[in-house]
Amino acid sequence: MNTDNAKRSALTIDGRTLSYVDFGGPGRPLLALHGHMSEGMSYADLAARLAPDWRVIAPDQRGHGDSDRAADYSREGYLADLEALMDHLGLDRAALLGHSLGAINAYQFAARHPERVTALVNGEGCTELGLDGSNPLAFVLNLPGGTCPSREAFVAQLGPFAPFLESAVRKQPDGTWGLHFHPKDIYESENQVHGRSLGRLDRLRLPGAADTRRQRRCAVGRAGSTDGRSAARHPSRRTGDGPLLVRQRPGRLRGRGPGLPCLGIAMAAAFPAPRRWITMRPS
Repeated sequence: MNTDNAKRSALTIDGRTLSYVDFGGPGRPLLALHGHMSEGMSYADLAARLAPDWRVIAPDQRGHGDSDRAADYSREGYLADLEALMDHLGLDRAALLGHSLGAINAYQFAARHPERVTALVNGEGCTELGLDGSNPLAFVLNLPGGTCPSREAFVAQLGPFAPFLESAVRKQPDGTWGLHFHPKDIYESENQVHGRSLGRLDRLRLPGAADTRRQRRCAVGRAGSTDGRSAARHPSRRTGDGPLLVRQRPGRLRGRGPGLPCLGIAMAAAFPAPRRWITMRPS
């Protein structure tokens, strides 16, 4: 993973630090939002593949990575952070890409502020999860919430979660080692944002975005499609010279942070150019 051009910066929102990674370049801005337990640097490989056409900017969403913890993990709080980041960067409009939590935040922001979004890529950001009201991330409460004197000692405490969360272990300011997120924060965040997330999505009318009346389960793309044929059958997702399509080989795509699970879909968005496939291969 080449991060030579990545620049770590931050802004302050109500006394709280929001950190972000700007992968730079002359291309059009693309804001990339990670999911729970991940971070902005998880998009380093994608940023390299999209350069120089796209300038990827990826925040550590509140409570993740180098960003401060927050008292509020509501959807409105996440969206306020994104709006503040765009204002800080001087971006009137940008394309949005998100995975899981980040995908839902992306399409909810687009529904509220369509004038600020040029295109949308949704990776596993379903609008209806079929949940019974229980928190699907309750297992994180079993993760160690403290720190250890060494990285090895903390990874050992992760037990069966180590293969998935080892890359989320960081050196803390006091020299000890722990996760870059707090398990209780993840649980509280999921409590506040999970469930039926359609909300204002029915109002979303971006050029080339999937018809949400026909795609109520996922805002863009169709679950189970890995070859792009499903996306190709929907010309409404194309504008200009055609969309950018992102697909992933079976397996897990890893970065700094938990591996992104195999998307299982071809993420199609209304990018006017370039028309090409970018295949994400698991490490």
